[in-house]
Amino acid sequence: MRIGCRASVRLKGERRAKIANTPGYVSLYCLRRYCIRERLTFTRCRPYHKDDQAHVEQKNWNIVRQLIGYDRFEGDVICAQLNQIYAVLHVYVNGYLPVMKLVSRERQGAKVTKRYDQAQTPYRRALGSGVIPPAQQTAFEAALTEQGPLALRRRIERDLDRLWRPVGTPGQASAPA
Repeated sequence: MRIGCRASVRLKGERRAKIANTPGYVSLYCLRRYCIRERLTFTRCRPYHKDDQAHVEQKNWNIVRQLIGYDRFEGDVICAQLNQIYAVLHVYVNGYLPVMKLVSRERQGAKVTKRYDQAQTPYRRALGSGVIPPAQQTAFEAALTEQGPLALRRRIERDLDRLWRPVGTPGQASAPA
């Protein structure tokens, strides 16, 4: 319970959640308690969008599940390692992996024609819409210029190797169950 509560406190300073792979009821309990204390609306999805969860799970599979898998991790050391991987992965995915956004969908009988916007990285798309504050923009630009996509990918692979180190190796709290 301690890991989930401590990790959920980071929500206030950052826009994204970094909750450890704790049992669902523990992290949900701590997150709910945090939202009540900070007077935030606690909901699983947007109002009148009951299919949101499918899109979130699709992105989880594309990014997190393919890289780390479905295993359960426990311990402060592993939580710190996962947060380190997610921080590097955040820069890699949002800064270097382009995504095609669906612009329109036309149905002619049984045939559906989809039109996509030009592929852009999520960062460039958000930059174009003007929703990123200047301080965060300069910080993310610095992270992008610090290392290129190949260096970031090598760093992710190195951190994953450290995460998957066998039990009994110094530095590991416990192994995936």
